[in-house]
Amino acid sequence: MKKSLNLNGAKILKIAVVLLIMTMITGILVSNTVAKYTTSFTGSDTARVAKFSVSATGITAGAVDLFQTSYGSSSVVTSTDNVVAPGTAGSISISFTNNSEVPIALSGATLSETNIGSIPIVYSLDNVTYYAAGNSTLNSALSSAISGTLAAGASMGSPVVVYWKWVFYVDASGDVADTALGLAGTAQVTTTVAVTATQVASA
Repeated sequence: MKKSLNLNGAKILKIAVVLLIMTMITGILVSNTVAKYTTSFTGSDTARVAKFSVSATGITAGAVDLFQTSYGSSSVVTSTDNVVAPGTAGSISISFTNNSEVPIALSGATLSETNIGSIPIVYSLDNVTYYAAGNSTLNSALSSAISGTLAAGASMGSPVVVYWKWVFYVDASGDVADTALGLAGTAQVTTTVAVTATQVASA
């Protein structure tokens, strides 16, 4: 009786193992034969920094083309250096072009000078009313004239002209002061025009 039960148990164990192996094989076969949809996505993009470049006429390489080495058709005043003298005058036309790939705003234009020798140079935007450098009215007018937004690739509509002059005669005391400057021949005036160009923020 016990022997028969042992044989039946061994048979049952064998049958169970065979069934387990067959189930595993069937699962593998089914998993390999059942079809399913599948897809995948991969994307990339590349960008470079947009160019920022503004050019100007009248203001080049950090200099303002305001003074000259000679004045007048007969070269009444002439030198190898930029010079000024009583009766000399000049002007510059200032304009800006936005070579950028972004819009820019022009603002904060000012005209100032370093003039330790007190050379009596005066400036104007209309060649009628003249002011000393740094005058608030002059700077306000200059800032208003050189302002606004330039789209990418755009230029100012009209250049802004800045005039200067050394009045030839004011009075006798002025002649004395002018003569003293001329006898020394060492006083210098440096005129600076500053303008800020700023990228306009995106909306």
